[in-house]
Amino acid sequence: MAVACREGFTAVVREHGDLWALGKGNYGQLGLGIDADQLLPALVGGADEVFDGEAIVMVAAGPKFTACVTAKGTLWTLGSEHMDSWGTATGSRGSALHSWARRCMAGRWQ
Repeated sequence: MAVACREGFTAVVREHGDLWALGKGNYGQLGLGIDADQLLPALVGGADEVFDGEAIVMVAAGPKFTACVTAKGTLWTLGSEHMDSWGTATGSRGSALHSWARRCMAGRWQ
């Protein structure tokens, strides 16, 4: 189980790798497909539907986004690329999930 909190929102990974989120969602950082607040914990799709069948093992919260890593090392981001926080220089915003081709293994990019 893992928990990430940021001003106004929280993301939780449960023991089976499901991601749950609640709080402010105005930048899509909850990953629920809407830019709205969520007062009760809500399942972010489920590993089979959203994260290519991979369980989530780590989660982090940024200023207006959530990032999580799967058991196979795929990095997923949800929400706003506030001040180029994803390193893509697009400044995008929205509730879409983004998967990165590079894999993060033991804290190093491959």
